[in-house]
Amino acid sequence: MKITFVLPSIRLYGGIKSTITMADELSKLGHDVSLVYPLLPGRDGLPWWNLRRYAVQTIRFFQNWLLPNLWFQFSGHLIAAPWLSARFLPPADFLILTWWSDVIELHNIASDRGYPIHFVRSYETWGGPDTQVKKTYTLPLTKIATSQTLANRLPIKPAAIIANGLDHNFFSLAPAADTQLPICRIGVLYRQQDWKRMD
Repeated sequence: MKITFVLPSIRLYGGIKSTITMADELSKLGHDVSLVYPLLPGRDGLPWWNLRRYAVQTIRFFQNWLLPNLWFQFSGHLIAAPWLSARFLPPADFLILTWWSDVIELHNIASDRGYPIHFVRSYETWGGPDTQVKKTYTLPLTKIATSQTLANRLPIKPAAIIANGLDHNFFSLAPAADTQLPICRIGVLYRQQDWKRMD
């Protein structure tokens, strides 16, 4: 199969890293997989006069353009598009959209660019205007969610749930060699944002 994943960027974020890992595994299975990301990020529903946002976008454009992306390995096709548009997407069987504003932009795409699927990685009201973000969850697209809790929040039942897995290069499931430790220690990734629910 030909599969295209659309990412909002290739900055080192957890959801982007796990999506790249999934795409890489599909590529290793023999599928023709492309990762497309924009050099110039989208406005994410903000008005044109939001100068701070445009300054951040300009900085990110030059970071994406000038700095090599050496933090991950990917065996498929990595495509840096000037901006997200159907004309920069390769022909595919499936088009996996991973960010709310990209779903709005590309959900009505021509069929030769792939059957669009909304891969819901998070309830993304933290990443844009609440009304616009929630609108993406009501679009008549096939949806895949990353947890049952997330699936329960969506107005349209997802076709599947694909939970994020552990990267066994960094985490071991084997029991500790020293079982005499008086304290059991568990490592948890911590973020301060309220929507991460770490409290």
